[in-house]
Amino acid sequence: MYRAVTLAAMQAGVDLKDSDKLLDVMENSEFRFSIEDDTMMVSIDGTDVTDQIRSPHITANVRYIASCPMAREKLVQMQRQFAADHERIVTEGRDQGTVAFSDADIKFYLIADLDVRAKRRQADLRSQGGGDNLEHLKDALEQRDASDENRTVGPLKPADDAVIIDTTD
Repeated sequence: MYRAVTLAAMQAGVDLKDSDKLLDVMENSEFRFSIEDDTMMVSIDGTDVTDQIRSPHITANVRYIASCPMAREKLVQMQRQFAADHERIVTEGRDQGTVAFSDADIKFYLIADLDVRAKRRQADLRSQGGGDNLEHLKDALEQRDASDENRTVGPLKPADDAVIIDTTD
């Protein structure tokens, strides 16, 4: 959902640091999230953006939405509404166990070595016909982690009751 708002704001040419403009984009865009064949499908104003929201450019800019308290509040409401419409759901995100679903029955917090994470991201990008310099990907991951860990609202951290799983190996 954060990625979808990021894409919509970028498409609208909005300054991603302008909270009021971000909220305008959220209010004036139709975001739809649906599950089809075990895949989360995402559309903005009727256009499928499921693949687009995973681009490196969106990944690099999603931190602006994540750092906007008013946008985060609205997104948490959207996430909770989506979950309420389903009997069972698994969510993933950087604050799912601490903010969005702090009362979830089961919480996992996945960690992995930075080098391994960068190689996985590179493989994802290559499978989509792209690719990127491994050192650039490592730097981008480090920057995003630092930004998310140090934001004042919903910082990246494991929930107190989360099971921490190291997926490096």
